[in-house]
Amino acid sequence: PVCQRAPVSSGRGASVAADMSAAMAGGGVARASAPGAAIWGRVVGRCGPRIGGSGRSPMPSTVRHFSRRIDGYLQYYGKLKNQEGMLRDRARVDAYKAALESAPLQGATVMDIGTGSGILAFLAARAGARRVYAVEASPPVARLASRLARANGFGGVVQVVPKHVEDITEEEVPTGSVDVIVSELFSHFLVGELGLQAVTMAKKRFLRPGGLVLPATAELKLSPFEDPSLGAELRLRHKFWMQRDYYGLDLSAAMPIAEEQQMRENIID
Repeated sequence: PVCQRAPVSSGRGASVAADMSAAMAGGGVARASAPGAAIWGRVVGRCGPRIGGSGRSPMPSTVRHFSRRIDGYLQYYGKLKNQEGMLRDRARVDAYKAALESAPLQGATVMDIGTGSGILAFLAARAGARRVYAVEASPPVARLASRLARANGFGGVVQVVPKHVEDITEEEVPTGSVDVIVSELFSHFLVGELGLQAVTMAKKRFLRPGGLVLPATAELKLSPFEDPSLGAELRLRHKFWMQRDYYGLDLSAAMPIAEEQQMRENIID
């Protein structure tokens, strides 16, 4: 198998089956599923020194625009049925709960990037965090997180920030004021939801020196496989081009092109 190692954040869009209970004690192994691949993550307890970032204003214009590419994700996760699907993933929730309970959160300031329903923010508050910035760019989901925070008595601890992380102002979250960043933005192959960019931005600007990122790294392992029945099914999707008498015309010469285009597409099942 081909292996690639890369720093990652956690992600809303994937089903995460992880054991992060040893995260703060020197690392634990996390596993998540993705189409055609097994994703293994190793949670690292400590980050390196904070890198740059004056933090006096939102991120510079050269790095402001990546989040505009995720409107589709915001619409998808704005529906409660999709939030419900993630909350029903008990292995995912239990893994983050164990990691947060193992972290030194007593009196800490936490930032949850892509808070969604707010579950990780609430778990951080329950674990002793003094303040939790729950960042959520989807307006309906931000309202959901605020409502659930108040309903569960976290209104004085969890502060929902309804913005993209690069649009947060100094008044909303001061530079270098965050002790722990937690996020769950894996998606397909760790990068589908642009979670790496969001967490990297937040780390540079908001994380204090020596702060924590949960999770900090992951290993991506790929394995080739063969499925003749799937290949046949995909080819049949373009059987229209197999016609030899379409108003007296032979379309079959286009079939190889249709097959090639189909086989170049990602199959997510």
